[in-house]
Amino acid sequence: MIAAGEMHVLEHLGEIVATCGLKWKEPEHLWGLADGTSAYVTKLATRRAVAGHGLGHRMLTWAERRAAREGKALMRLDCAADQPRICEHYREAGYTLLRIVEVREFRYQLCEKRLAPEMNS
Repeated sequence: MIAAGEMHVLEHLGEIVATCGLKWKEPEHLWGLADGTSAYVTKLATRRAVAGHGLGHRMLTWAERRAAREGKALMRLDCAADQPRICEHYREAGYTLLRIVEVREFRYQLCEKRLAPEMNS
């Protein structure tokens, strides 16, 4: 997926310290049919060695600004419903829980954030 331009990385001193996927359509098996107003962030991760330095938040903010520049009104994401620290991280970043869905044996929180028009600058 990196070759297709869907994954983005943050490097520090030649090492990848954070990753973030940015897609222009959310997965239908979780969200249903897309209406074109949202972007979807996936696979946001930071290396354990640099955890706590705000790099995940930095990647998320970058993705939100990029989506706003592309004319998207919403950023959507999902996270494992059984991971309260991760879910809290997204709430603190301004994401609202829409619903919890179950797919096979997994439970996902579906969250979204309205993107401010001024983010596109």
